[in-house]
Amino acid sequence: MKMNKTIFNMKSLLTVFIFIASMSVQAAEEVKVAKNNKYSVVIEADQTMKGDEVIIRNQIGKILYREALEVNKSYKKIFQFSLFDNGVYIISFENDYKSEYYNVIKNDNGIKLLDINNAKFTFKPVVRKDDQLAHVFLTNESLQEVKLKILDQSGEKLSSIRFDEELIIKRSFDLSKLPSGKYNLIIEVGEKSFTRVLNVQ
Repeated sequence: MKMNKTIFNMKSLLTVFIFIASMSVQAAEEVKVAKNNKYSVVIEADQTMKGDEVIIRNQIGKILYREALEVNKSYKKIFQFSLFDNGVYIISFENDYKSEYYNVIKNDNGIKLLDINNAKFTFKPVVRKDDQLAHVFLTNESLQEVKLKILDQSGEKLSSIRFDEELIIKRSFDLSKLPSGKYNLIIEVGEKSFTRVLNVQ
């Protein structure tokens, strides 16, 4: 019983630490996406971070615009949708740690901007490749089931591991025995899925 209480206290402390870390990221970088006029959207960031990108996709996921941002700069750009066909477009502001998504619905009367984020910030898994090792790190605040899988280009599963209700997930994969080529690292957190391409030489 005492051991369970200790584990609970440790999880509580880790959750507080994650919350504080999240707040520090929010303080360092505030992103604003707003409707500018009848057909345009303005995106602003007060201090950009390494890896920040603005991406616009159409409703089938094709990238129409992509911009890598300079580090530690303020950013402001207006995007015109007047020349776009009527339909749904996805604006994302993302880096290795988080993504924010907005839908733009365009018709003959103008555009409608929808914030589709469940929370202000959605933290993504961190994947780093170091020589012949791929390192995965993520925080699982809602204690969902997490699956990590490596697939080859034909879709064959080469490795798979599952985590149940673990708050901090850290795993390294040894790629040294794989033939040269590209592999997909699939990270499933609850109903969300992230894919990273691993180049093995």
